[in-house]
Amino acid sequence: MKIALVLAALLAVPTMASATVTTTDYTFSATFASGPYTTLGGSFSIESDDVAGTNILSALDFSIGSAIFDTSNSTMYLAGPDIAIGADIGDPNAVYANTDDFFLSFHASTLTQGILAYATADFYGSFSFDVTVAQDGPGLYVPQASGVPEPASWALMLVGFGAIGAGLRGRRQRQVCAPAA
Repeated sequence: MKIALVLAALLAVPTMASATVTTTDYTFSATFASGPYTTLGGSFSIESDDVAGTNILSALDFSIGSAIFDTSNSTMYLAGPDIAIGADIGDPNAVYANTDDFFLSFHASTLTQGILAYATADFYGSFSFDVTVAQDGPGLYVPQASGVPEPASWALMLVGFGAIGAGLRGRRQRQVCAPAA
């Protein structure tokens, strides 16, 4: 009995799942009705780790005139189903006039509802809803609630029930019957 409990306890020890890190590459372009640039475009990559549950901006190649944006001076934010990438100047959801700044936002799963806004040191700013985004890869990691417990959880539950049963069985008092004389 003790050996069976030890074996069940060893089976109940959860094992670490191996991390699956995937990289998704995106390209984007936008056309503008006003401003010094009629079209702008660039690319970026996002690394998704399904075990840690993280999405990280791993690469960015975008420039507006002489201003070059990469991962050292830009940040990615996830707001529900939307990806937002912007320069590290104040509020990431705004573009500051007469600064080298940009803001790109779009719906992550449909690659639609995009907006690209920018400003330069000598231009107040412009925005475009005519944004095209393309994806090469599996996309972002989105946590999903699991409906079925993992095998380690089942084993731990069975060990717990076994321990409760063993404890109750040990408490049972034995009645000794004296032989009739």
